[in-house]
Amino acid sequence: MLTADETQIILSGWNQAMKDAKGLGLDIFLTLFEMFPQHQELFRDFKGKSRAELEKMPKLRAHGLRVVNTLDGAIQSLDDMESLDVVFTRRLGAAYTDNKAVWMKLLEGVIPVIQRGM
Repeated sequence: MLTADETQIILSGWNQAMKDAKGLGLDIFLTLFEMFPQHQELFRDFKGKSRAELEKMPKLRAHGLRVVNTLDGAIQSLDDMESLDVVFTRRLGAAYTDNKAVWMKLLEGVIPVIQRGM
């Protein structure tokens, strides 16, 4: 469980990063693929692409934006940690419930991106 101060720090950093949601989504995925290269192989359109190629792909930017918007709903609910699973399940359905471990790795990729923006 997060303290009120921890929640505020996270929200502050996240809200600052969300000022460029498209860039944030791209940065999260580039960081994720750097930290866990095997996850890039799970995406047919991104498989085998270099960082430079990924940075120019509108499809990755669009996907990143969708993911960021879902994460935003969860992060805005940090004061109610029990609702995070509900938020993800409702917004992502089987894409989340069948792949929770992958989503947890995604969250690991979010943390350094937020820290860079602080």
